[in-house]
Amino acid sequence: MTIAEIKQHLSIKEVLAHYQLAVRSKMLRCPFHEDKTPSMQVFEDSDTVRCYSGNCPQSNKVIDVIDFIMYKENLSKHEALLKAKEMTNLEIRSKNNQQSSTDNQKYREYQELPMEKLEEVFYKMKQNHRESSKKYLEVRNLDLEKLEIGYNGRTYKGLVNCLVFPLKDKNKKVVSLYGRSIKDKGHYYLKDRRGLYPGYPKEDTKVLILTESVIDCASLLPYPLPLTSYSLLACYGVNGFTKEHRDAIRELKQLEEVIIMFDMDEAGKKGAEQIRSKILELRKESSKVDQKIKISQVELPNKDVNEVLQLHEKEIFRELINKRVNLEVRSTNKLGITGEKLEESSDFVVPISNLSLITINDHIGQSGIIGEENTRLLLFIIASSYKTKNPLHGIVQGSSGSGKTHLISKIADLLPPEDVLRFTRITESSLYNWGEWDLVGKHIVIEDLDGLKEEALYSLRELISSQML
Repeated sequence: MTIAEIKQHLSIKEVLAHYQLAVRSKMLRCPFHEDKTPSMQVFEDSDTVRCYSGNCPQSNKVIDVIDFIMYKENLSKHEALLKAKEMTNLEIRSKNNQQSSTDNQKYREYQELPMEKLEEVFYKMKQNHRESSKKYLEVRNLDLEKLEIGYNGRTYKGLVNCLVFPLKDKNKKVVSLYGRSIKDKGHYYLKDRRGLYPGYPKEDTKVLILTESVIDCASLLPYPLPLTSYSLLACYGVNGFTKEHRDAIRELKQLEEVIIMFDMDEAGKKGAEQIRSKILELRKESSKVDQKIKISQVELPNKDVNEVLQLHEKEIFRELINKRVNLEVRSTNKLGITGEKLEESSDFVVPISNLSLITINDHIGQSGIIGEENTRLLLFIIASSYKTKNPLHGIVQGSSGSGKTHLISKIADLLPPEDVLRFTRITESSLYNWGEWDLVGKHIVIEDLDGLKEEALYSLRELISSQML
């Protein structure tokens, strides 16, 4: 048995696990010296380690599996080879290969999945991960310790070389499986697919997030989102919103919002539109679903949820959720609905409450007011308070030619024009000449404070203080 054969069958991770050495973020405390802070790095591609501490007798040496055993147990090179050979158990494997040629032939033909024992089969699959499946999960940024993921190599047909995810029924029992190939882009379901991933939503769900795929849903599961009483639910592709999905949503009596998190390609956009239509249908046909349920969508910066997770920090999902947009209902004229029925129907009201300040600021920017992000947002908050019981007031200061008047004017343009009064000059008595209710519910813009005489400024302050203006 050659050294190359031993190294081929014995990985550095297996050696470290044998000595019960914990690895975190590819670093560990060096076992060859006193080490309070992890100083040894693991290189899985080459099955080596290296300690960077100056206190280590093996400092900056590239240590392979055999050298590690030699240094760890203070053995000679020959003794370390014998120990490594014992750890690989190659001789037993060789005997097994010779004795089971018939079994191997059956193995290549694959086995049928015992549908009545899916719980047991999936449990075994979770213990069956190989280096190839673990590396695929690492690339996908999927945490094996936090997610229920199995692996089927060549045991069962239909899911060959696949990561395996459980689909569950109402009682949280595994009733079907979904497979994602680690060799290509193939994905597979069992015949007569049923069950939902990661399971049926909780009964007290107020916000339901729908993803386009199981992988996307699994990408979000480990990370808390800025939502109250929410659940995640995977669709099975753009056309994979099934009757089982609809029935599950019907049972959510406290549901307030459905957030669609589909891919941002053309197929994903069409799929999101289909979901929106089906949720609207649910509103009409089921009294158990809140008639004022909101439908919103998260606009992803990349192709899909998992790609976002690979390219960004996980905190981006909190920001994307906060920036979600309401899906507006299409023109009602095409549907042949009269204006009277439209006003009476809550099905065609898309609530826009609870917009975040970030979203509002983005909309202000889209209206053409570029730059001055903080100032424009503050001015809009002040301006839009004019119909409240206690409206806000503001003075904009700045050097001559800095764009004060332009900014104020553009912010005022965002309000209904019939509610905006613009003044360039006010005399001391002009405010008292208006009728008693003429200024109620109006937004007043004075473009230049220099246009006010001292007496006019006094009357303005007096009306503001008495909350008459």
